[in-house]
Amino acid sequence: MAPLRNEKGAVYEGGLRVPTAIWGPGIVSGETAEPMLSMDIYPTMLELAGLDAPSKHQLDGESFASILTGKSQKLTRDRVFWHFPSYIGGGGPSSAMRKGDYKVLEFFESQEIELYNLAKDPHETQNLAETHPDLANSLAGELQAWHEAGAPRPSASNPNFDPDAPKKRGREDRGKNKGGKEKRNRPS
Repeated sequence: MAPLRNEKGAVYEGGLRVPTAIWGPGIVSGETAEPMLSMDIYPTMLELAGLDAPSKHQLDGESFASILTGKSQKLTRDRVFWHFPSYIGGGGPSSAMRKGDYKVLEFFESQEIELYNLAKDPHETQNLAETHPDLANSLAGELQAWHEAGAPRPSASNPNFDPDAPKKRGREDRGKNKGGKEKRNRPS
């Protein structure tokens, strides 16, 4: 993810920015830096197919079909949230909110708040929380209000977490028997 900061699973840009390629009828060629989330895919596909969501489906995302078809450059929402209440990837329990050019990060264990202007500092090297405390506190307040909608928040550090433990993702053993030998997917 270089030169962006950190890796997948972290609330820094290196953990959040995932390149996406979409093509199909009516989709114009181009690029966008507009933040889009996986929850936006379903409403987008519904709109592109000319379908309404079933009445029992509550859509959390926003369709980005207007961007794909060249009718718009931006989505209508004013902020997006990321929430990682556990130890995954490159970060510990944390959340982030992006609003305009600013992104606020909250780290649950340390109670630290970080603030970045992504337009001026996409690599997140200059934490503005100390030099702009009013803005940092205001955005952190919005993030915390979002948590009150039901996002789980750890209240203490996990005493069993070992940051030096080898990462075990399970990918190394896919397609192998317990003895480490390749599985045969077809009869021989």
